[in-house]
Amino acid sequence: MKKLFTLLALSLVMIACDKEEENEQLTGWDKIIAEMEEVELSALDVLNSLQDNEFWESYFIVGYYNKDGEVIEIVHQSEGEDLYPQIRVRFENNVMYHPCNPEESCRLYDAKVVNDNHIEFFYKEKAAFEWKIVAYDENKILLEYYTKGEQTPNLVDGKIFLYSKYIYIRTASPTIWWQNAVPDEE
Repeated sequence: MKKLFTLLALSLVMIACDKEEENEQLTGWDKIIAEMEEVELSALDVLNSLQDNEFWESYFIVGYYNKDGEVIEIVHQSEGEDLYPQIRVRFENNVMYHPCNPEESCRLYDAKVVNDNHIEFFYKEKAAFEWKIVAYDENKILLEYYTKGEQTPNLVDGKIFLYSKYIYIRTASPTIWWQNAVPDEE
């Protein structure tokens, strides 16, 4: 009987070690998704859950392009790099505030929720882009960004633009730029 319990205990230890090794072997997007904590809120609730002085800021941007039938992944902004200015957005009451300049001009996008993880955005009643939320927790959102309508770029440096992946993180702001936002004149 002792041998049976010993074998059972050893089996459980082996299973636990295998599970741990599986998590350590995750890389890329799978690792990022696995590191996100589970939340009971919907993606839309997380987007709207910002405190009075918070906004979402881009942390990592990867573009996907098609060139000669091959999908190419290009990192546009990686952790700790400012290759492009950070993209800041504030989302509340089905409107996304996206600053065009640091002073006060802001694009206001109306959001239409297709389902909890799929949101379409409209600028001046015209389709602009959509988000497909891949994973999220209370402080981080991983999404796929697709352009739509007139905003769709067909070619970028000889490559056909397909979509981008963004990671946005919750960020505190010393100013509340979205409160004084006026729509840009385009």
